[in-house]
Order: sequence, then structure tokens, then C-alpha cells
Amino acid sequence: MHIQKLFVIIAFNESLIETAIKWLKLVPVIGAKLQVPFKAILDGQKLKLHKKSAEKVQEAGGNILGSIFEKFVIAMILYFVISIVNSFAQSYHKRIHKKKH
Repeated sequence: MHIQKLFVIIAFNESLIETAIKWLKLVPVIGAKLQVPFKAILDGQKLKLHKKSAEKVQEAGGNILGSIFEKFVIAMILYFVISIVNSFAQSYHKRIHKKKH
């Protein structure tokens, strides 16, 4: 519980977030390239949280990532259901085959 409280305090402390973004620039090769998208994402989230209606602020990258993850989860669930149906069909076929012999 205390770790969760600490994470929330750090996550919503704007000065710590700004410092972390500045430190991100120190990462070799990709640091400067990652700094701009992270800043944009955090600014978008800040605007979204401060607006009264979530419909006013459109997310540029969040919708794409969310929809990809949603489709991945749906595909996993469908695969699980098809696997169960296939298992039932195989056991049914095995039972019928044993009755014939």
C-alpha cells in the first residue's frame, strides 16, 4: 500500500516528471528522440484530466495503442474459446469412436 501511495505522489508531482523528462535526454542515441513524445503524451494527459469532458481532448497516440491492445485481447479470448470447443469436439469424437469398436 505504501509503495502505491509513493508511486501516486511521484506520478502527480509535476516537477519530478519534468526532471525525469530532462534525464531522458541523457539516454544515448534515443534519449532526445524519446523526450518529445513523452512530453506530448504527458501534456495530453494533463489536459485530459483538467477538462470536464473527455470528448473535448482527442488523443493522438493513445487511441491507436488502445485499439491494438483491445484487438489483441479479443483475439486471445477467441483463441481460448475455439481451443475449448476443439477439445470438446475431440473428446466427443473419441467417445463415439470407442462406442463403435
